[in-house]
Amino acid sequence: MNLHALRIFKTVAAFENVTKAAEYLCLSQPAVTIQIRHLEKELDVTLIQSKGRGIQLTEVGRILAKEAENLFSLETSIETKIKTIKKQEAEKIVIASTYLPATALLPPFISKYKAENEHIQFILQSGNTKDMLHSLLNYKADFGLIVSENIADPNIASEHWRDIEFYFVTHPKHPLANLEVTLDKLVQYSFVMREEGSSTKKLFQSICFNHGVRFPEIGLVFNGLTESIQAVLSGYGIMLAPSVTVESYLNSNQLQRIYVKNLQIVRPVYICTRLNMQPNFNSDLFRDFLLKNK
Repeated sequence: MNLHALRIFKTVAAFENVTKAAEYLCLSQPAVTIQIRHLEKELDVTLIQSKGRGIQLTEVGRILAKEAENLFSLETSIETKIKTIKKQEAEKIVIASTYLPATALLPPFISKYKAENEHIQFILQSGNTKDMLHSLLNYKADFGLIVSENIADPNIASEHWRDIEFYFVTHPKHPLANLEVTLDKLVQYSFVMREEGSSTKKLFQSICFNHGVRFPEIGLVFNGLTESIQAVLSGYGIMLAPSVTVESYLNSNQLQRIYVKNLQIVRPVYICTRLNMQPNFNSDLFRDFLLKNK
């Protein structure tokens, strides 16, 4: 069925006048009449009859007009729902973040931005570097915050946001607590490590390799930063941790640092986006907000 002709017929039926319908549709009267005739020919029925200076609908015409009204009401409903979905998507910011930015860096920025943009909904995904890059590459997030020395994926664009110093920390009763030692001595003790895919673990492996020392024994493995810190607070092992997450424990003497001779670890945090990804206006504004508040 020719929906364009049906839409014109619905308007004629509403006015019960071809001239008024033509004026409303910004068409000529002959053009409207031709479309009605084409529709009648297509359906092999008579839809309108002349009545004085106007027209009247046939029985079939009244049925078709009612069904056309239902059809185009459904069309309007679909369009409205799609617009609503698009609006909601536009007002939603999905961030894929590694554990450190997600737990220690982003929350105050999100809180401040949300206070001034109440309509924005934030969805924060957290995981290790491998998982978050996968999420970004598969269009499951608008952008990512990732702690990594090298993001080599050709489909990812990255902008430096800030640097975070990392400390070796342990329980105050550990034999190396508050001492300065060589890396070779440090790795003789058991460590609390993050899971496979953690960029911090990869970095430590690289440091050991470059200094010609063996990688330490892994006593415990956790899938989260908070869980790893809790294990060390409980008295087990050593871990390499971001300063911002352990500073309060160091100040209260619940943890102590281990200083490694000639070794300072500073890690960059990058804001990452997928190349050629459809831009999200609100996520772009929030990224700009983060970059301006380094």
